[in-house]
Amino acid sequence: MNDAAERTVPRLMLVAETAQRRAAWPLPELVAAAVAGGVDAVRLVAGDGSRSVLAAAAARLREIVAGRAALIVEGDAALATELGFGLHLPERGPATGAARRRLGERALLGRSVGSAAAATAAIGADYLVAEPIFAGASAGARPIGLSGLGGIVEATWSPVLAGGGVEVEAIADVLAAGAHGVAVGGAIGAAADPERAARGFRAALAAAVPEPIPGPTLARAAPAIVPIVVNGAPVAVESETTVTDLLEDEGLAAAAVVVAVNGRELARRLFDETVLAAGDRVELAARSRESAAGFGPPTGG
Repeated sequence: MNDAAERTVPRLMLVAETAQRRAAWPLPELVAAAVAGGVDAVRLVAGDGSRSVLAAAAARLREIVAGRAALIVEGDAALATELGFGLHLPERGPATGAARRRLGERALLGRSVGSAAAATAAIGADYLVAEPIFAGASAGARPIGLSGLGGIVEATWSPVLAGGGVEVEAIADVLAAGAHGVAVGGAIGAAADPERAARGFRAALAAAVPEPIPGPTLARAAPAIVPIVVNGAPVAVESETTVTDLLEDEGLAAAAVVVAVNGRELARRLFDETVLAAGDRVELAARSRESAAGFGPPTGG
C-alpha cells in the first residue's frame, strides 16, 4: 500500500486524533506500533488541532508508515489532494461524487454513515464506516446496533466497516452482520500496548473471516458500471456516460430539461463533455423559469 495510491479497502482502520486526548502514547509512536500490529489504514482526525497541526501530523506519519498502511485525512479534501492521501467524509458533508472529482481516481474515498438512507446517498464511496455501533462511542450519538449495521450493509454496494465502540470481543458479531472490517479508536489508541491490541483485532478478524486472497485493487479493476443517483433514486450507468447520454437513455431532449449535478445547474453546452462519476447526484427538471429555483449557480456560464 502506498499512501492510498491503490484503492484497497482496509479491514482494520485506526482512527487517531492529532490531539490524542485518550492515547497513552504520542501520535507517531502510537501509529508506528498499531501498523506493526496489523492496522492497514490510519484515519487522521484534526480533533481540537488546527489545519496546520493536521498537515504537519500527516506529513510525519507518511514517513513513519512508509507505505505499510493507507493514510486517510478526515474532512479536508484540499489537504488530502495536496498530500496524495485518502479522504474520509462525515455523513453530512460534500457530495461523494464531487469529492471524487477533486481527489482523482486513485485516492481512497470513504464516508461515515449512521443509517441505511445515508448509505444509499453515499453511493460511489470506496468504503463506508457505519457508526456508532455501540453505546459510549460518541457523546450525543445514538448507537445503531448490529441491526442498524445490517441495514446499512444491505443498502450499499460499498464495503462497510463497523465503528464506534467496537471491542475485539465483538468482531465475530459485526462480521456476521455483514461488516468487511472495523474502524477502531480507543480500543487501540488508548491501550497500554497498541501493537498488542492491534494484533488482537487482526487475529479476531482472521478467525471470524479468513483473509481474502490478494487480488486486483479497486484502481486496477474499475467497474464498467458507475452508480449515480438521479432525482433521488439509485441508477447504474456505463462508465464514460455523459449528461447527454443520460438524457438520451431517459428519452429526454436537452432543450427541454434543466440538469443539476451535485446541486449546481449545468450549462447546456457542457452536457456533451460532462462525464458522470460514481456518487454524482443528478437532478432533472422540466425547463421553465421556476424549475431551477432550488439549484446552485450555473456551472459553465
